[in-house]
Amino acid sequence: GVVHVTGGEFNSMLADVGERIVVVEPGDSESRAREVLTLARRRAAGRPISVLMTHMHEDHLGGLAAAAEYEIIAHERSIEYLRTVLRALRPDITPRFRPVTTRMTIGDSAKAPPRRRFGHSHASEMLVTFAPNSGILFEADLIRGLLPHSTSELVQWVAREQLDVRMVLSSHGAASRWPDIVDRVKAWTP
Repeated sequence: GVVHVTGGEFNSMLADVGERIVVVEPGDSESRAREVLTLARRRAAGRPISVLMTHMHEDHLGGLAAAAEYEIIAHERSIEYLRTVLRALRPDITPRFRPVTTRMTIGDSAKAPPRRRFGHSHASEMLVTFAPNSGILFEADLIRGLLPHSTSELVQWVAREQLDVRMVLSSHGAASRWPDIVDRVKAWTP
């Protein structure tokens, strides 16, 4: 039920959570987001679609205009900013928002990737998703280039949350095995 939509410099994730399809990170441009959302509509087969924005950096907001007609899931402190951006980009649409405060599960809890707030030095309003059945975590910018500090924060957070992560999908970069990421972080730690 999880698809890593790759291509170019930016990747997205589609998660089939039973009652709906969730698009995590629609794209870095309106054209890319339209492609990703077309794929989501095909998979949804008439079910609702929600779009999750991981954080508010510009490269992650490029596809926002294309996603305006869908329910948008974002960190609670990001909603007003997103509303303002969308008002300028798509004044013809009144967007629907679902704020994440700490954790949220969408769809059938046996299948659904919970959205979790993650206070991170890269962006304090960061959200990550985790699909417990598959052990897949989707992150944006936390592993990019496997930077020691950024990646170390993610490894520590996963341990605190006691998540059984087996694979990481990223908005920038290829899929990675979680044990490989942990091993690299350990190699950096003196």
